[in-house]
Amino acid sequence: LDGKRFLRWSGSWNVTSYIIRDSVEEIGDNAFWVETGYGNGDHGLYSLTDLHLPKGLKKVGNEAFRACPFKEIELPDGIIEIGDYAFASCHSLKTITLPKNLRSLGERVFLASSIETITIPRSVNHIGNECFNACWNLRDIQVEKGNEYFSSDDGILYNADKSVLIKVPSLLRPDTPENVNYWEDTSIQKDEEILCGREGVVEYMDMVEGVTCLTKKDDVTGKSYKEIIH
Repeated sequence: LDGKRFLRWSGSWNVTSYIIRDSVEEIGDNAFWVETGYGNGDHGLYSLTDLHLPKGLKKVGNEAFRACPFKEIELPDGIIEIGDYAFASCHSLKTITLPKNLRSLGERVFLASSIETITIPRSVNHIGNECFNACWNLRDIQVEKGNEYFSSDDGILYNADKSVLIKVPSLLRPDTPENVNYWEDTSIQKDEEILCGREGVVEYMDMVEGVTCLTKKDDVTGKSYKEIIH
């Protein structure tokens, strides 16, 4: 601990429950994640299933809880920023409520987690690239009314005016296209062609009236380009 910052876990790897003291306002990068060098090197505190965060917490750093095994975690409403990969590879994490004052979600925050539903608060103005990538159990994304930057329809995430499709949950509803999700942000397969988003955005003409262009990925070069649909 360093004053108002929790820098990094230095205790036993066998801890099952931990309470972070009330004075802490920021969880540092990689605070509970350890790169072991074994296998894929993606290991959190493998026994930590119960973590209590202080009410005054404002920021969660990059990879702070990566690969930790908790099934749910309560995030204080004072948090305004959640960093890149903060909950990536939390394979047991099924339930999470985002703080009502949250402004920013980083890149790949929930990569390969097991979240099933999520609601974006009205305060959020930034969602990073591939924030919900490889969330195979995700079936529904909602956006709280009053958000000026994002919206949702039938569980699908869009920008505010629904001209840009951002994320189709992996567990799609019957009336939506088949989702492929090849470790890219919202890959959709139609007519044997992969349509996938770069920088967290997918634009797909058949999803919502008014969407007029799509972003294609060249599988050889890996580059993306936009094509206007007439």
